[in-house]
Amino acid sequence: MTMPSSRVYLSVLLIDDSPEDQELVREAVMVQARPVQVEIVSSGQEGLARLRARAAQAELPDVVLLDIQMPGMNGFEVLRAIREDPALARMPVVFLTTSGAPEDRQRGLELHMSAYLVKAMDFQGFERQVTELVQYWLDVKVRALN
Repeated sequence: MTMPSSRVYLSVLLIDDSPEDQELVREAVMVQARPVQVEIVSSGQEGLARLRARAAQAELPDVVLLDIQMPGMNGFEVLRAIREDPALARMPVVFLTTSGAPEDRQRGLELHMSAYLVKAMDFQGFERQVTELVQYWLDVKVRALN
């Protein structure tokens, strides 16, 4: 969760209501070789409010990690709202979920998610997933900067 001023870092907004999953992401990010800044919110409504506030300041995160199963506003509803908001519509959104259900993947595709990641069952596997995610989105960011 570092934010070096002189190096390119990945800025992530995690929207997940589970304190356990929030901590899992924090731990996986802390061991990354590449710098990552993670901001965590616990609900879809809070996530949308944060994104809209950051869009108004032209400081959107590089990628949103979004849980599907949340009370109030689920991940599909959040993604739909993001895609319908002109200031947020192009935001990369990755579902980070325990659901491997084909219908959830299909619905995510229909809503134009950027990726769908089923959380590994063990920490080592999850850490590998986060490493790949960080590498991919940092590479995307670096290419966009050049």
